[in-house]
Amino acid sequence: MSYGAPTATRLYKYRWDAIQNPSLALFAWMEKEEEGEFGGRLTILDKKHTLLFNHVYSNNREGNLKYHEKIAKALAENPKEESIDLEYAEQEEKDWINQWKLRTSSSDQILEKIIKKIQKASKGDKIEKMTLKAKGIYIGKYKLNDVEYPIAIYSEKDIIDNITKVQVNEISELDKEENRKHLRAEETFIKYLIIAFYEEDKNEPVLMIQIEKFDISKLQNTKEKWLEYLGILKLEENKTESINTIFTENKLKELYPKVDETAIRNIFYYVNLYKNEYGVDNCIKLIHFLTQADHESDGFLYMEEKEIFTGDREKYKGRGIFQLTGKNNYEKFQEHLKTKFNIEVNLVSNPELVEQPIYAVLSALWYWQNSNLSDYATDLKEGTALKISKLVNCGNLNYCGCEKDKEGNCKQDENGNKIRCYGCDPNGWEDRKIRFEKYKNIIKCE
Repeated sequence: MSYGAPTATRLYKYRWDAIQNPSLALFAWMEKEEEGEFGGRLTILDKKHTLLFNHVYSNNREGNLKYHEKIAKALAENPKEESIDLEYAEQEEKDWINQWKLRTSSSDQILEKIIKKIQKASKGDKIEKMTLKAKGIYIGKYKLNDVEYPIAIYSEKDIIDNITKVQVNEISELDKEENRKHLRAEETFIKYLIIAFYEEDKNEPVLMIQIEKFDISKLQNTKEKWLEYLGILKLEENKTESINTIFTENKLKELYPKVDETAIRNIFYYVNLYKNEYGVDNCIKLIHFLTQADHESDGFLYMEEKEIFTGDREKYKGRGIFQLTGKNNYEKFQEHLKTKFNIEVNLVSNPELVEQPIYAVLSALWYWQNSNLSDYATDLKEGTALKISKLVNCGNLNYCGCEKDKEGNCKQDENGNKIRCYGCDPNGWEDRKIRFEKYKNIIKCE
């Protein structure tokens, strides 16, 4: 995956100012993710539910709690008011969405009761009966670890008494069919998380919890944090701690002083968000993963090779923190995004999108998982780091590149084929060793 650090595009501050929203310290492309303006299109559960979630989010989020105010105003005018219409004016799925009503009852208390019932249930048991209102939306706020989250709970039925508690040790286990038939946890990149509960043999969710994700600057993983809080995710003791407890903002500034602060913060946010799902689920694997990413991007400065090539080699040059290279890899990664996240993004036509933080990180994690690198990252010996470096840089453990002549050109056999070098180290091996030792000192494995 490596073609040399000095041949890439740097992520200095001036490059990020062009794509950053100064008022929010977030990227402009994140702000309009549903419209696909950053190259992808994301569906949560299905199309109609996505439209509903997007509408409620736009009126029930930090900085715009319009529906909270609307409920308060309605109750002031008529204390007996039980429900309020949504203000959904689009034509798409209009009839179905407008069946849903905002409930005026004490939503904060209802949120507390529902959360407690989910927490209380044991793995495989039925969650205690909930008495709500069919097509009712309960909005409120819930404080967790000093962060106050705007939340919306959607109830498909009046009585919900047939949902099963799912509990897993890794988020990736939620993708198993045995768990997906009971629960799905899906999220947009930056706006909200949906946890949906299903009754046995039903295709439509009966209960949905929508939680705003607005804590990116704190490098927090909303999905992992809430699944763990609800007792759905039960992390094993050897799982990696949240990156934000190790790589604080001050630590990131210290380690990567040349990289724009927002850029490095978002890169580590996405590593933290998805690492466990791709098998980077303990401190040893995290050290090896960051070692390779650090080297391939020269300290997270380079998201694209700068050297000029010809043809497809130029179009599909190395990009992202692992320098994803080659049309075949771009095609496979594109298909992976569609299969895993329901993201339809054309990386074959627009390969430069891999430079964006979310794809820069996900492409690296995909390559890590697809190459089974977790199987090799079992200890912190230098020999193990060498094996992983060979797999990342050379694609195999047997040879790296070709034998060179005095002029530095590849030697050829009698048939004109390049002679493989079976005794060569991967490119940048000395640098990789230095970075490996750096992360061993930063991340302490018990």
